[in-house]
This record gives sequence, C-alpha cells and structure tokens, in this order.
Amino acid sequence: MSDKPSAKNASDIRNGVPLGGIGTGSIEMGRDGRARNITINNNRTAATRIGLSPNFFTSIRVEAGDKTYRRTLQSTTGIPFEDAGVDPRYTPEEYIGWHGLYPTSNYKFRGEVLPIPFQWTALAPMIPYDNEASNMPLMLNVFKFKNTNDFPIKVAAMVNWENLRGCFSDSTTDFRGEIHPVYITDIDEYLHAHDQLSRAEISESLGLSFGLNEECATTYEGNYCLAAVNQEGVKVTHLGWDANNPDDVRDLWNSFSERATLPNRCSTTETAHQGAVCASTTLAPGDHIGLIFCLSWYFPIYSIGNEDVGNYYTRQFANALEVNEQGLKHGTYFQEAVLSFHERFLKSSLPEWYSRMLLNNTHVLSTNTILTRQNEFAMMESPADPTFGVLDRSFYSSIGTMLFFPGFADSELKLLSNTEATKTPGRVYRDLGKNSVRHPGYGGGSVEMIDLNAKFILLSYRNFHMTGKYASLMQIHPRLKQAIEYAMQLDRDGDGIPDCAGDSTTFQGWGMYGLTSYTAGIWIAAMVAYADLTRELKHEEEARFYEDKAKKALAHLEKRLWVEEQGYYRLYHDAQLVREDHPLSSEACHSGQLCGAWVADFLKLGGWFPHKRVMQALEAIDKINRRDHGYTKGSLPDGSTPTNQEHLGTDTQAEKAWPSFDSVYLACTHIGYGNVAKGMGILRSHYQNIHIKNDYQFNQPLSWNPDTNQPAGWKHDHHMGALSVWHSLYALIGFFLSVPRKAISIAPQLPEGVQRIEMPLVTPVSFGRLKYERTEKPYKQQVLITFDSPLAIKIIQLSIPSRITQPVVALKLDSVTSAFQIQVKPNQTYNELNIHLTSVLQVQHPIYITVTES
Repeated sequence: MSDKPSAKNASDIRNGVPLGGIGTGSIEMGRDGRARNITINNNRTAATRIGLSPNFFTSIRVEAGDKTYRRTLQSTTGIPFEDAGVDPRYTPEEYIGWHGLYPTSNYKFRGEVLPIPFQWTALAPMIPYDNEASNMPLMLNVFKFKNTNDFPIKVAAMVNWENLRGCFSDSTTDFRGEIHPVYITDIDEYLHAHDQLSRAEISESLGLSFGLNEECATTYEGNYCLAAVNQEGVKVTHLGWDANNPDDVRDLWNSFSERATLPNRCSTTETAHQGAVCASTTLAPGDHIGLIFCLSWYFPIYSIGNEDVGNYYTRQFANALEVNEQGLKHGTYFQEAVLSFHERFLKSSLPEWYSRMLLNNTHVLSTNTILTRQNEFAMMESPADPTFGVLDRSFYSSIGTMLFFPGFADSELKLLSNTEATKTPGRVYRDLGKNSVRHPGYGGGSVEMIDLNAKFILLSYRNFHMTGKYASLMQIHPRLKQAIEYAMQLDRDGDGIPDCAGDSTTFQGWGMYGLTSYTAGIWIAAMVAYADLTRELKHEEEARFYEDKAKKALAHLEKRLWVEEQGYYRLYHDAQLVREDHPLSSEACHSGQLCGAWVADFLKLGGWFPHKRVMQALEAIDKINRRDHGYTKGSLPDGSTPTNQEHLGTDTQAEKAWPSFDSVYLACTHIGYGNVAKGMGILRSHYQNIHIKNDYQFNQPLSWNPDTNQPAGWKHDHHMGALSVWHSLYALIGFFLSVPRKAISIAPQLPEGVQRIEMPLVTPVSFGRLKYERTEKPYKQQVLITFDSPLAIKIIQLSIPSRITQPVVALKLDSVTSAFQIQVKPNQTYNELNIHLTSVLQVQHPIYITVTES
C-alpha cells in the first residue's frame, strides 16, 4: 500500500480543529484523530492542501500488573501493518469521545478501554495578545495519564509523522529528505541536529528531524521536527522507518508493544518517510503525567502571485528544529494560556453553547491568514476563493482579528489604503488580490461597489477608538478625506448618499439602483464616524458639514424607503434613472436593511436611527424573510424572491441566507434593542443547525440554503465570516471601549428573568471581567469592572431607564471612594448616564459602581 497522501473529499473537509499559528498553515484534527486538510507546506488554498496524511497516527501503551493494554488511537492508517503480520490495535471511532474547542482537539475513551483515566489533547499556541506564540508553526500533542491503582504502572505514548516535504494536493515527490535524530546534550538545554554533537560528551535523543539539511527551492519544500519534552523519569526513543519494508513495520510495533521503547535508529532508504517518537515512564500510585510531543514545520519560500512573500516566522527561526525547541520549552505555558482563554468564557454566565460558538468560530485565524516575511498580514475570504483582505466582508469579520491581534487588523487596513497604483485616489480598493497581498483590486464587478468607502471609514473609526493610535489616525486621515469626497461625487440625486448602479454592493449579482436601505444606513453611520474623526483632528467645520449631510440622508431614507403598510425599508428607490430600462424601486425586504443602525449602535455613534422604525423592521424581516433554516437575504412581501433584469442575470441569490452576517445585522440588532431572547435564538439556531446538526463547526460557508438546509452557492470553504459572531458579545454587554477618550460603555441586555451576570470583557488592549446586577423595583444597578492590565478610564457610560433623570451614583476604586460628576442625556428609549471621573483611574484594580433611583 502506498503512503501517498490521499485526495480530498467532501466529508473529510467538514470538521476538524485547525491547529497552527497565524500565517503558518495548519493541520486539522477531527473526531477520527487523523491529520486532515494539511496546509503547513505553504499550500493554503483548497486546491493545494493535502486532504489526508494517511500515515500520521498516535498510539499508547499501559502496563498495569500482569496486563498490558495497547491502542492505536485511530481507526485505520495507510500503513500495511496487516501485510507485515502486525495488529496495531486500531480503535473504532465509536470507542473515542471527541470534542473540539479551538485551538484544542480533545479525545477520551468511551467505556473501560484502559484501567486508568486517559486523555489526548492536540493543540496550537493561539493565545490572544501573544503575537510571538501565535505565530509559531507547531502543534502539541499531550497524552495525559493518571495512576488510580495502588501499585506502580508503566505508561507510554508514540507519535508517528510522515515526511510530506514537497507534497501538495495529490502530488508527491520521491525524495523528501533524510530523517535524523535530534538530541539534547550535557552542555546546554538546546536541541541539536545529529551533526552538531562534536563538543558533547553525553547526549540524549528527544526526537527526529525530517529533511533538515536539504536546500529549499520551491514553495512546498521545507523541514519538520518531531520531539518529546525532556521530563525527569521519562525515556524518549525514536525510529525513522520505511513503511514499504515489513521488517521496519514489525520493528516499530513490536518494540513499542513489548518494551514501550523504539530501537533508536533511522532507515537510510529513499522511501523511508516515516518517523516515530516514543515517550515512556513509570507512575507511582496517585501520580499523573502529561507526555508532551511537539511537531513543528518550517517552509521558507512562500510564492503567491509569482512573488516570494515568505513567512514571518522565518525571521525568528532558522529551521523546524529551532521552532521545536521553543515549543518544548514553553509547552506548559501554551497549555495553561489556552486553558485560561477557554475558562474566561466557559466559567462565565454565558450559555455553554454560545461560548463554544465564539471560540470555535475563531478557527479561521489558523486557516485563512497570511503573515509575510515583511510582516504583511491579511486574511483570505476562503481557501476556495483565496482573495486576501476583502474589505466589504472583513467589515463584519475583522472584529476577531481586532480583538485578539489588533496590530494585524490595523496592518491589513493600511495595506488596503495604499493609493500608489490607482488613478482615482479616492476610490478604495476592495481587496489585496487573489493569491496575492501586493496587487490590490476593486473587485470583479462592472460598476463600483459603493459600500466600500463607507466601510473603510467605519473600520478606521473602530480601529482608532479601540486601539487609541493617534499616529495611525493622522496617517490614514488624508485617505479618509479622499474616500468620502470621492464617494460624494457618486451621489447623482443630491440625497447625500452615493447611488447604486446595479451590481454595486457586497451582495454580488444582485442589482440595486439609487438609494438602497443597506448602503444608505451604512453611509449615514460612516458620515457621523468621519465627522467624529475629523473633529478629533480639530476640523470642526468639516465635522459639522458631514453631520448635516447625515441628517439630510436620514430624511431621504425615511421618506423614500420606508414602507408604512409593511413596516420596513424597501430595498431601493432610484430618483434619477440612468437608463430607461432601470426599475424605479424594489419592494423587497432586505435582511441587511438595518446594518447602519447596528454599526451605529456598536460604535456608539449616537441614536441616529429611529428606535420605533428599527423595531418594526425587525418584526417585518422575521415575518417576510424567515425560513425553516435561516433568513433569506431578500424577499418580497408575498414571500417570493426578487429578480434582476436580464442584463445582470435573473438570479439574485436573494433567497439564500448568509448565516455569519445574519449573526451581526439581525441577531445583534435584536439584542441591542432589547429582544435578547430573539437575538440569542437566532444565534442558537445557527449553532444547532450549522455547528451540530450539519457538522460545519470548523468549516462554515458564506451562503446557506434555508429551505434545503445545505450550503449554497460559492465559497463554502472555511469562510472568514465565522469571526463576525464576536460582535454579539459586544451587543450582549452593550460594551464599547474608546482608548483615546478613556471612555468605556456598559449597558448589558439581560434575558427575561435574569438579574445577575458575570461575563468576560474582551478588548484589543486587555481581557477584563464584568459582574453586573440589576433590579427594577426598587431600581438598582451594581457594576464591578476589572481588567488584567492597567487601562486608563476617565468616563464610564451606563444606561438607565428614561424615567430616572437624577440618579444616585456611588463609585469606588478598590475600597476607596473616587470623585466624579454625572451627566444624564436622553437617547430615544433610555437615558445615558455619563460618569465623568475627576481624575483618570487605572482599571486594573476593581471599580465598583452603584446606581439607584433618587
């Protein structure tokens, strides 16, 4: 049987936790414990990834008294064990319990397979705020044993890796480089290659290197290292072997099975592509251990768009051996940091399903990212359509990057703002290029996408307030000014909003004309945001100009698009036809019509959009667009699907759903407007249907058919929109942080019957914690805020009922009372309570706030 990597198939692609760092490629580990969808060879796209490495496997051995238990933790491999007369004791899938919680893949036996507790966890060091750890090209495998007997037992674990150097998709190469031992010596604690031991008197093998000394000439060439942590009392042995040689196959299994060791040798045949490392020890009664293995990779040449952009990790490491050394050294920290990340959510008041959804939707940081040698960060929309830095979609999804790796989010937006290659400086690029980050483009449509410039402004506003980088604002402001002035030239009818002219929004293929409910709302929010940024730079007159424009545009939105009898904003109205055959208007109900209201609330831009209208539109969308398994992007009042004119192609794809984006402009708007049960119900429905029932928790599509309950259209594969769900946490907490203004907003939306919550606060600056309790009769609001790192706060904004105009407020930092002044501002259906602190507080110590009715 050949050890050629197998081809991909649909069922293999669906699930598996992607384990790898930002811009390093990843290995997916799913319920069968096999290595799938491998992209660590710089083969990041759906067309080039390796669907399955058939010969990666893990085995364990437990010797307890006069009984020895042996298990290979996979149900099969591609290795010809049977032909060699060997029984590797495969484990049927039904014997293994699995759960994935990014960035970990966790396995336990079902039933009494072993006489002791055992767990296997594969993980990657994806750690928020730790850029260095999160850019390491490695995967850890931890085998945890506990001796619950009253006598000593012997435990062992073995990991086998197949050398895939030069492989991609279904293509392989005959010569993949030699396999050699790697050692730790008596002179230092570093790993050494086999030819670096001339000064060492004593050395001990910790693992194997694959192709370490071979030169790399192509994208898919590199090297690997598999090693085990050097723990006291643990013996590590190795075997480099040839799966085509029955003697090697027998030596591997029989040595491990009978003695819990390997022969410590490496085959020199050209077809010897297998390398196994074994770690074994004896546990006294009550003892426990985690046997830790590190698999690292190193691929220095990364060619995309015919350019070698390289990988950023090559600036820190010279080969996979050096990566592995750091992985072994910091393995315990990586495990603890990942566990701490998980526990912030799992031990909060958040529902468990929701915490799992948040964490698992973050997996595209491993599957969709690039970080070049020159520190250029970008995210591809999907490995099936590897277009990087897609602005109109990252408007929703880049929140995940901004929260955990803000420097990368800022970097991607700056790459898009580059104007050197365009004849129209005010026109914002849609993307950084297909299979490229250095060839930006405007998208493939025949007309301009009018939502791009607005989204560019809103993302710039978000980045500035969430990071406080004045230098970045000053650098990008001239580009923002160009962007808004250029967009205003596309306003043909004088309503203050650029006019659609066909296929000109993120909903590609769907013709819209003139003033649209989707783009109008976004542009109103963008003008308000631009006015705020401009005022920050002391341009008061320009700020007032765009605020006045926003008011005028809002009046047009209300007058021309509101459908009173149906209670929603119509899809579009064209007041000045460019062509006679263009329709004047469309009565379609668009699920994204409230996107402007959502983003204005998220960014705390003020109560611009009428609360009553928003509530009515939410009800109409639920009535007109909701289907059994999601919401259509657009439907006519009778439930039918709107169509295009023939020149655009009649299919608008409007009957399809975009679940990830529904999670933003529908679920978040419901939550933010007090419909917590409805908003969380939308999210839970997505989770139950897509994550659980259809098993796409680690491979979510852009488009979904809400009638047939299947992915639909294009871009099924690992769509970056999965990250969008992080907006809902901000909606639940009513949270926003403005670093430059030293202001924090907190207005939790509590489900009916809930008075007390404890939730994580997630910001680009630091993790925090919120404890919140509210009673209505008599009214009392108690708030406790803490952050892991010092955070300067001058203003705290809370929400109180509109009837309370003179609240009684108490504030303490630790146990010390702090001086402050309050200001109460009405905001449609509630009052905004602004607590202005007399001096800036460093919110690492707990801040206690109590608000009562006078």
